[in-house]
Amino acid sequence: MPMKTRLTLACIALCLLSACGIKGPIETAPPMWGPDRAAYEAEQAKKAEEAKAKKAAEEAEKAGNSAPSTAPE
Repeated sequence: MPMKTRLTLACIALCLLSACGIKGPIETAPPMWGPDRAAYEAEQAKKAEEAKAKKAAEEAEKAGNSAPSTAPE
């Protein structure tokens, strides 16, 4: 195959493949080992706890209850 034909086909393939993939911002993968991994896992656990607390607060508000009181009556 002549070089010009190969170059043309490569350019066409590149143009077609450039539209494939994830749309929007790409998130980086989490660290696999080391101290960064422990920090990442701690951050994810904190986010999960915050989401759980937020969901519980929303459900309590939806049910008409105020924030649960821990003080004895």
